[in-house]
Amino acid sequence: MKHYPDELNVQFANGPLINLLKEEQPTSYVEVGTYEGHTAQHVLKEMPAGGKMYLLDFEDKYEKVVQRLKVTWRDDVEVMWGGNSDKTYDSYNWTLSQMIDDGVKLDFAFIDGAHTLALDGLAFALIDVMLQPGGVVCFDDYGWTLDTSKFMSREAYPATDEQYTREQQADTQVARMIRQLVRTRDDYEEIIPNFAFRKR
Repeated sequence: MKHYPDELNVQFANGPLINLLKEEQPTSYVEVGTYEGHTAQHVLKEMPAGGKMYLLDFEDKYEKVVQRLKVTWRDDVEVMWGGNSDKTYDSYNWTLSQMIDDGVKLDFAFIDGAHTLALDGLAFALIDVMLQPGGVVCFDDYGWTLDTSKFMSREAYPATDEQYTREQQADTQVARMIRQLVRTRDDYEEIIPNFAFRKR
C-alpha cells in the first residue's frame, strides 16, 4: 500500500458517519470506495492520534485524493492507499484480501464501493474477518439502484446492460446485502437503521 506524503492536514461535515466516528474514536478505519476523497477528508479530522486509515479505490483516483487531503494533513494519523487496476476482475477486494494476509485488524469500516452484491458482498465478508468485536461497519446508499444511478444507469453507462440483468439493475443491492449477509447473523447489532452495524 502507498503511504501519503508526510507534508500533508481536513475539514468536516456533520452526518451519521462522522457523528459515529466521533463517538467510536476508532484506531483503524477502512474506506472501500474512496473516489476523490470527500468522505476521507472529513474522517481524517476525526481519527484519534496514532490511528490508521486504509483508503481503497482505483489507482487513478490517487492524485485527486492526495490533493483533497492536503487541505489539513495530520502527521499523527497513518494514511495508506490501496489502488486497484481497471482490469475486469481486479478490485478493492484483492487489497482487502492482502490486508488479511498482512494481519490487519479493523475497528471501523465504511463500504461505499460499487454498491453491488458481486463486489460489496465479498467486501463485507473480507472486512468481517478483520473487524474486531465491538467494531462497526457502515453501508452507504441503502436504497441505491443501478437504474437510478447518475453514473451507472444503462442510459449513462451502456456497459451496465452487458454486466447486469434488468432485475439486478432495478434491485436495491445494498439493502439486499444488509438483509441477507448482516441481519441474518447473531453477532451483528444494528445501531443506526439501514446504515451502521456493530460486531458483538
